[in-house]
Amino acid sequence: MGHYKNINESYNKLLNYINKSGMSIGNEAIEILLITSNIIVKHEEWRTQIQIPVKIKNRD
Repeated sequence: MGHYKNINESYNKLLNYINKSGMSIGNEAIEILLITSNIIVKHEEWRTQIQIPVKIKNRD
């Protein structure tokens, strides 16, 4: 969760974690704006949450 200007860095961290943890991406990611202009006027205080469904890889 963080500011939208850092979204690419956040995706990279999440995708690296998913790969290192023995998981794979299960479906498309979802971005949820938790704090927007309806709540806070300053863009730098907005917050976006990224949700990525995952699947556990087979551990054969």
